[in-house]
Amino acid sequence: MGTKNNRSFFRINAMVQCGYRVLTTEEALNKKYPSAIDANYIEEYFLEDFNQLDQQIKAIVIEIGQKSHLLAKALSNLNSKINFMAQTVDVKQLSNILPTKMVNLSAGGIQLKIEGKIDLTNKVEILLQLSTDEPPIITLCDIVNLSKKQDGSTLTSLKYGSISEDDRRKLIYFVQNKEIEFAYKNKNDS
Repeated sequence: MGTKNNRSFFRINAMVQCGYRVLTTEEALNKKYPSAIDANYIEEYFLEDFNQLDQQIKAIVIEIGQKSHLLAKALSNLNSKINFMAQTVDVKQLSNILPTKMVNLSAGGIQLKIEGKIDLTNKVEILLQLSTDEPPIITLCDIVNLSKKQDGSTLTSLKYGSISEDDRRKLIYFVQNKEIEFAYKNKNDS
């Protein structure tokens, strides 16, 4: 903890709310980011995934319907119920449902496990929620290193692309606070 490791910023292992998307270079070039991340952008971020999942579910229900009309109707109704519940979620709370992951974090980059196919030509879009009081940080990252794990995931080292100075300050502050927490815990455990 707290060593430089020949990098520009201190790094720390921490549990953070973090979402990611693996993009092709072409998808990354066409991606437009707002100057400020607001509730609407977060909603669109999640809805894109929800819409893709919804299309996949509908296709599967159609296939099931060819063999069992009753089962297809039950699954379709269940999907409709879930869609209704998703629509009633307060948009401001969407960032709070980001999964919490163990990451290695610094103000210059992040390392995390990524599921699925990924290679050095991809880009990775990262959405970090470091504090419930602050808007999330979103940035497009370049892949620096990939390391396959036995569980099928890939430990992926990323360098932030364009990140605002305000977001970089948030990251530095977060890492420094985690280092202080770690030092205080170690002092009290001794």
